[in-house]
Amino acid sequence: MYRIGLSVCLVVFFRCISPVMAGDLVADAERLIAKGDFRAAEIQLKNAVKEDPDRMEARYELGVLELRLGDPVAAETQAEVARAKGYDLDRVIPLLARSYLAQGKYAEVLSEFSPTDGGPERRAGVLVARGYALAALGKADDALASFTQAHQLKSDAIEPLLGAARVYIAQGKLPEASAALAKAEAIDQKSPELLLVKADLLKRKGDVSGALAALGGAISAAPDPMAARLERAGLLLSQGQDALAKADIAAVLKTHPNSGMAVYLEAVLFARAKHYQEADADLQKISGLLGKIAPAYRLLAIVKYNLRETAEAVDAASRYAARNPNSLAAQKLLAQLELETGHPDRTIALLEEFEKSGQADAGALDLLGRAFASIGDSSRAFEIFQNAAKLAPNSPLVQMQLAGVQLRTGDSDAAIGDFERAFKLAPSSAAAAEMLVLADLAAGHFDDAAVTAQKLIKERPTSPIGANLAGVVKLSQMDLDSAKKLFAEIVSTHPDYVPAQLNLVRVDELQGQLGEAENILSKIIQHDPTNITIIRNLISVKLQLGDRDGAKAAVTKVENQTQKTPTTTAAIVDLYLQLGEKDKAVALARTESGENSAQNAPLIMARARAELAVGLTKDAVATYRRLVSINPNALLPRQQLASILLSSGDAVAARKVIEEGLVPTAPAPGLVTDLIMIDLKSSGIGAALATAERLQHEFPSLPTGRMLTGDVYAAAQRFGEAFAAYQKEFQANPSADLVLRLAAVKWAQKKPDEALALLRTWLSAHPNELGIASRVADYDLSAKRFDQAQSEWEAIVAKRSMDAVALDNLAWLYQQRDDPRALPLAERAYVLTPRLGQVADTLGWILLKGGRPTIALQLLRQATAEQPSVPAIRYHLAVALKETGHGEEATQLLTSILKESSTFDERPAAEKLLSELHPVTTGHQ
Repeated sequence: MYRIGLSVCLVVFFRCISPVMAGDLVADAERLIAKGDFRAAEIQLKNAVKEDPDRMEARYELGVLELRLGDPVAAETQAEVARAKGYDLDRVIPLLARSYLAQGKYAEVLSEFSPTDGGPERRAGVLVARGYALAALGKADDALASFTQAHQLKSDAIEPLLGAARVYIAQGKLPEASAALAKAEAIDQKSPELLLVKADLLKRKGDVSGALAALGGAISAAPDPMAARLERAGLLLSQGQDALAKADIAAVLKTHPNSGMAVYLEAVLFARAKHYQEADADLQKISGLLGKIAPAYRLLAIVKYNLRETAEAVDAASRYAARNPNSLAAQKLLAQLELETGHPDRTIALLEEFEKSGQADAGALDLLGRAFASIGDSSRAFEIFQNAAKLAPNSPLVQMQLAGVQLRTGDSDAAIGDFERAFKLAPSSAAAAEMLVLADLAAGHFDDAAVTAQKLIKERPTSPIGANLAGVVKLSQMDLDSAKKLFAEIVSTHPDYVPAQLNLVRVDELQGQLGEAENILSKIIQHDPTNITIIRNLISVKLQLGDRDGAKAAVTKVENQTQKTPTTTAAIVDLYLQLGEKDKAVALARTESGENSAQNAPLIMARARAELAVGLTKDAVATYRRLVSINPNALLPRQQLASILLSSGDAVAARKVIEEGLVPTAPAPGLVTDLIMIDLKSSGIGAALATAERLQHEFPSLPTGRMLTGDVYAAAQRFGEAFAAYQKEFQANPSADLVLRLAAVKWAQKKPDEALALLRTWLSAHPNELGIASRVADYDLSAKRFDQAQSEWEAIVAKRSMDAVALDNLAWLYQQRDDPRALPLAERAYVLTPRLGQVADTLGWILLKGGRPTIALQLLRQATAEQPSVPAIRYHLAVALKETGHGEEATQLLTSILKESSTFDERPAAEKLLSELHPVTTGHQ
């Protein structure tokens, strides 16, 4: 479809309008137009019409001027009155057709204006208008025929020739456009409209300077140079000459303040200067014209994205992509927004065809690879990033993405190699250096990580980033004194560099210097009082110091000072919940707007959590229903809603919620399992089995479909029947998932040897199934077959060196034997997953046994906070408390553990420790 710019329709026919003005106000308007004072002329013509409403000449001239000023609706009004009063139809009908054209009423131009009525001037004017309408509707050949007929009627008019030239330019037929322009030049080579079209042709040929010269000529020659100034402004913007473009835009807005194109171009200038609020205001002024300005929705999407109005950004990008379905750039913009708003499946749908057809560039492949990585399809992500690296071998970003996928798949050596390449391509890139350092730390290459940090220091000597990374290396090795020295030096020279301050806080926490940590955080928060991350750290430290009132006051202060956005308010609600201030949390959450939008979703979710916390179950149900309505495909809100309904005794409603979420083409396995479990709990095993059978029939491609019957029996603890169901399916379609289920059943039946035999048989035929290997190692570890478990975890770590759980388990086994390899493995696991309770516990216990109780205490406090129900972790904390002089707290904790946990491996040791602390108390256990 070939489209011609709206500004052309407003300009190209002005020479068809031969002004016939006489005395008084009309004559005065003519003089003002000659001087370029169109607004004053408009006032005079309006006064003329007001004084004599039946003076059709004035109405006609006013209509011409309104069209020139960019108000085609007003032009149509005046032309309709003139036509109704019988004024010269040969002049009025072309004006009316042009006013329709300027409003985008292309079909109406064709249906309401006959090319055969009236004299030659009228017919020619209508044929030209019809030509532009046909071109706008994508009928280029018909448009050219219409322009040809108009030229035959008025061979001395250039308008038909210019119309044909524009169609040829839109088609990319530049020689034909040149020929049409040559004919027009023979008629009037100084015509501003001709120069305008000539500029377009020269621009298409790549002659920017020639195009600018032609536009300059058009501006000098035209009585109203609006169209030429707008064209020049657009061309200047494309060349990065924003200051010159701004002058043209300002000139147009001075005389034509309602010019949609001028307002749009001003919005472009604002957006380039990152004045997004002003750009948004301009775009709102011309919201009705956005669909007629080709790139306007793209600009709107960018502006809304930068204003964090993501739903509106996605909507604008969707409109832009729909208008440009074959444009990779348009689809990339939408794909990026979909990915950033949590819809990788939509990103894949938008870009995969471009990738398969070989049309995708490196940027598109980067987005597509990230989308596949986010849904867990590492093999496809790896393939796509490899192709992206071929297209952009010198892109550090692509190399980093490729390395990231390799990290997730366990190929740490290849990942580190790609991170190294990225760093070599951009040795001053902090991001590349940070990723390489973290990868080396996770792989245990502490010396290599330190070397990278030093290289960045050399490349960017005035930046604190390299020194901060050097400190992180020391912190990862638990060399706290060296780390503290480095971080303190950074803070002294770069007092506003928050990462170093936070790292210093972390060191202080690990050294038990909580007062110093609190002081640093209190200073940071004074400069950035709305930083939720900082306030979370401050509250954590205050709670460790026992200052609950101070923690509450800090949250209240942040609430009063923070700009109320859904995301920040949700964070504050959660902080109140963390402190047990449930009523405050609910009250704050209920200040949300009530708008069911994606932008408001974080606060709606926080409201639901707060309502549940205070026991307002019915209110929480209503709130979760809002979340489900906002995003029907989101699993978590739907599952939480069903869980609340089921726990409230409304199994029917819970079932309905899950059923409504089952997408016919690809139902989520988690929802399928939920539906079956609801039936099992509410109606018994018969109903659950019937549902499983129905779902297997309805969704034959469901990955877990073949296992549903066994899952029902296993959930009902009818393990013999579960094993038989799994075995039947395994014989027909053997798979690793079924082997895991078969083994789990045998383990539940207290038959560990049979469970391990099943797994080992499969593993012998599929040695690369690391999921099976991990389960074998888990079972051997649980069965206290430490020699076997150690060799199995060693084999897994050799293949998957950045598997934090594998590293942690192997570190634990080494620690049981006082093997010095335990500590570096535990440190690597902690670098990878510092918030995982069992990892913090292992490292803390190793450090405690190694004579470093202060650091161990903080790690074990963290582990207990993350996993408070694990008695072994709590026992380890009690030992650390005793070793650091907190005997009373240790006694209270041990008493609680022994009361709540009847059996756990460390119970005898816990009883012994309690007897040492308080012998009398122990006698009552």
